[in-house]
Amino acid sequence: MPKEVDHEARRRELADAVCRVIAREGLAGVSLRVVADEAGWSIGSMRYYFTTKDELLQFALRRVDDRIEQRLDASCVQPTLLGRAHAVIDELLPLDVQRREEALVWLAFVSRATTDAKLAPMAAEVWTRLNEVFVGLLRAAVEAGELPADLDLVREGGRLQALIDGLVVHLVSAPERVGTALAAELAHGYLDQLTAVPGRA
Repeated sequence: MPKEVDHEARRRELADAVCRVIAREGLAGVSLRVVADEAGWSIGSMRYYFTTKDELLQFALRRVDDRIEQRLDASCVQPTLLGRAHAVIDELLPLDVQRREEALVWLAFVSRATTDAKLAPMAAEVWTRLNEVFVGLLRAAVEAGELPADLDLVREGGRLQALIDGLVVHLVSAPERVGTALAAELAHGYLDQLTAVPGRA
């Protein structure tokens, strides 16, 4: 009997190859041929799953989103809500090779989405989901008594997200000036400040 093929796993394999190409060469370096070579596939086999570059790019963004979400789900094992918030920060900052690759893919998509109507809704959706993660964690921490009850959740969630976004840019563009240790210290320090002064960072 013919071997059953896990098509979804093969699509993820291709999406991971797209991510590696983007991280190494930028969006301009992505083509069906280049990605097929990166994945070790024939171009014919690849066209069974994707027929255009746009399809590749959109699926790659979904793949990065899924990879991050899986790690965020794993952070639920923390004993406190603030502990989970700290774990989320570590998962979003590019502190290792995989997370740096994801950051480069995300930044490439953000740049492309400003002029590509097909990618813009997806980029906006990912941003919104991350914002909901930050605000939701802070809200849960307030409800658990781990943060001041009068904390402005929307404001502080937005500030934390903006801080993470800025540190991501610094870590991929000037890692020699803002290293992983300093970036983590700044991000975690901001979260710690929310508990130090009631209602303000």
